[in-house]
Amino acid sequence: MLSVNRVSLVLTAFLVVACYDPQSPCACTEEFRTYTVSVVDDGGDLVGDVAITRVHVKTGSVLDPGWLGMLRPGVYVVADDAMLEVFSSRGDTVRVTGTKENAEFVADFVFAVPDPCRCHVEKRAGPDSVVIR
Repeated sequence: MLSVNRVSLVLTAFLVVACYDPQSPCACTEEFRTYTVSVVDDGGDLVGDVAITRVHVKTGSVLDPGWLGMLRPGVYVVADDAMLEVFSSRGDTVRVTGTKENAEFVADFVFAVPDPCRCHVEKRAGPDSVVIR
């Protein structure tokens, strides 16, 4: 019987081989990376129905929310692999603002696509959770 680690290794190797393109030196895995932020109140409880806006600080452009759906109430997508063309290899700041009624938060995140094959977005900086006040 294979251990969990061996099964993971076999599956990862399969994905790399399955994605191999002989015309390209790149081999990306099929994983889809998603980075989220949890929005909590002063008591530490998750806050749902927060209106989220993401702005690329360097360009000033508002980033398309894509699916930006909540994974669960109070957890919001900040960036994911659907945004590969948005970020440079050096990293770009995304300012996230959330509002609900009279409460607000503002948090900065840095995302990059560092690999030359541009396979996945990588979070370089930013909080895992924020307090909305």
